[in-house]
Amino acid sequence: MLTVKNLTFSYQKDGVNVLDRVSFEEKPGRLVALLGANGAGKSTLFRCILGFEKNYSGEVFLAGRELRELTRKEIASLVAYVPQAELPVFNYTVFDTVLMGTTGTLPAFAAPGEEQIETAKEAIRFLGIEHLSERGVNELSGGERQLTMLARAIAQKAKMMVMDEPTANLDYGNQHLVLSNIQKMTRQGFTIIFSTHNPEHALHYASHVLVIKDHRIAAEGATTETLSEALIQDIYGLKARILHFEVDGKTVTGCIPMTGLETIKEEQR
Repeated sequence: MLTVKNLTFSYQKDGVNVLDRVSFEEKPGRLVALLGANGAGKSTLFRCILGFEKNYSGEVFLAGRELRELTRKEIASLVAYVPQAELPVFNYTVFDTVLMGTTGTLPAFAAPGEEQIETAKEAIRFLGIEHLSERGVNELSGGERQLTMLARAIAQKAKMMVMDEPTANLDYGNQHLVLSNIQKMTRQGFTIIFSTHNPEHALHYASHVLVIKDHRIAAEGATTETLSEALIQDIYGLKARILHFEVDGKTVTGCIPMTGLETIKEEQR
C-alpha cells in the first residue's frame, strides 16, 4: 500500500535534514502507530506521503505508483488525511462536511449526486453518528467532531489514511472512542497510520509501530514484538514499565511511567 525508500527532506537548502534516508513499507489492513519525540519528523513525513512536500530525495510509492507522477486527484483517491482536532471556520452540518469528502470523485464544478449522497450516508452510518447529521460541526464535542472527520475521510473512498495526532486535545473517553473506531476501520480493510505521543495508544490499538528518532527510522514492526521498555526510554528519555494483566479473561497491556513514583512512596510512608 505504501513504500518509502531513502526519503530525505530539508526545509532549507543545504540545511539540516528533517528526514534522513527514511525507508519502510506498510501493507493493507495495518493500523500503524507513528511514535517519536517532538521535532523527530513525524508531521514532515506525513506531508511528504500526502504530496504536500515534493522537494525530497528518495522515493514514495502509493499502491505501486511513484508519488511525483500522480496528480492531486489521484493522490486523494489513494490516501485520505485526517488532521489534528480543530475548530472549523464555517459551521457546516455533519452531513455536508462528510459529503465534502466525495468531491474527489466528481468532475470540476460538478455538484454531488445521489451516488455521493449515499456514500456520505454510508460513512456516517458506519461510525454510528446518524444522530449528528444535521448538527453544525462547531456545536459538537471534540470527539464527535473528530468522528465527523473520520467519516469524511471514509467518504473519500481512499483505502489508506494518514492521521496526525487524531486524539490531540481530546479527553480520556473521547480518545478511546476515536481510536476504537479507527481500529474498526482497519478491520474493514483500511490501512491507517496515526501519530501519537502516548505509547499506550500503540499498545492498546495498533497492530504495528513505526518509530522515528533523530530524523531516521529507529524501529518498526509488530507492536508486541517491537515496543519495549528500552525503546520507550530511548525515544522519550523516560523510564517506563510495560505491564500485562488479565481483565475478564483477556490480557491487557499498560505502560506506566516511573517518574514521580519515589515521591508517591515517600508520601505513603
